This record gives sequence, structure tokens and C-alpha cells, in this order.
Amino acid sequence: MVPLTLQVGDACREVIDQLLEFNALYRLRAAPGILGLRKKYGDTRLKAACRKATSVGDPSYRTVKGILVAGNETDPEPETGDAEEGRGLLCDIP
Repeated sequence: MVPLTLQVGDACREVIDQLLEFNALYRLRAAPGILGLRKKYGDTRLKAACRKATSVGDPSYRTVKGILVAGNETDPEPETGDAEEGRGLLCDIP
């Protein structure tokens, strides 16, 4: 499995590594599943989807596949707003 992740790229390897970091026994089938997505979507799109899944903090088969199906692997990351931004709405009521 390692040689395949090297062929696809660092982003894919990182997703597989994070996926197998905890509860590896239960996630063993997801690793080849992610690598199998390259047949349908290609290496470039898979790399981008893995990079995006890692950046949003959810490196799972379901997330990577969802990103590919939606076709938003190249969309820019959503900007996170300031946590304080909407907090005063209910506090300002007299």
C-alpha cells in the first residue's frame, strides 16, 4: 500500500497515515478504498481531495469521496470568521 501512496502523492499518504493512526483495525478497508478512487477520478483530483480533507480535519474515505463527487476539490477553503463576531446579538436586547 505504501508504494501506491507514494505514486499518488504526499497528500494521499497523509490521509492514509491519519486514517490508520487510531483504530487501524476498523479502518483498514478505507485505505485501499481511498487509493481505489484514483481509477475513477485520477491522481490529480485525488491529491487535491486528500489535501482538502486533511485541511478540514476529516481525513476519511467518506469525506474524500464526497469532495470528489461534488467536484469541489479545487474550491478555495472557506474562511473562518472571528468567533466573537456574532456573539453580541442576543446580549444587546434591552
